[in-house]
Amino acid sequence: MAAPGREIWSHFLSDFIKIHKDIPLTFPVENPEILWRVVQIIGQNPGVTIDYQSLSREIGISNKTLSSYFYYLEESFLLKKIYNFFRNMLTSEKKLKKFYLSSPSFCTALSDFVEKGKLVENLVISLRNYRFFWRDSYKHEVDFIFVENSEIIPVEIKYKEKLFEKEFKNIFIFTRKYNCPKAIYFRKNLKEEKLMLQGLLIEEKPIYFL
Repeated sequence: MAAPGREIWSHFLSDFIKIHKDIPLTFPVENPEILWRVVQIIGQNPGVTIDYQSLSREIGISNKTLSSYFYYLEESFLLKKIYNFFRNMLTSEKKLKKFYLSSPSFCTALSDFVEKGKLVENLVISLRNYRFFWRDSYKHEVDFIFVENSEIIPVEIKYKEKLFEKEFKNIFIFTRKYNCPKAIYFRKNLKEEKLMLQGLLIEEKPIYFL
């Protein structure tokens, strides 16, 4: 079996080739270096919220071109995009968007340091098909929102062994707003636990069992 370092660089080289050779053969990309720049930005800060307008000014291309480049990277399975949650899905698609790389191993190849919690977030989104996060105008935020039919469940990633009650604040705000019956926390523990806090069922699951 290959060593982890070799596996990471194998992914890195494969994606580097895809960006510089394969994607421009499929899509009208004039500057593959911009694609590479976008991947670096997200790889160094997984879960970053992207403002196309300000980033396009920084990079020196049009807003429309930058938006197209993000689309090409998504279609090439290098990026994953999630939307800020609203009950009206059309509203969600027009609001904030967060981006992750399709694999967290690519993050470590792009940067000497990526916060461990963000890497774990990227791991979760690479393995689970979550389409939403949540952030309100007061900056309260929940990592992911699971939506299936009429079921809405907030999901938080806490790469730690012990949680304090203040860390449930945003979950309580969200569940009261959307009348959710439970919440899920992925944690750095080795067994599943359930607890009731302020009338809310909280399921704590090991991050290792994803």
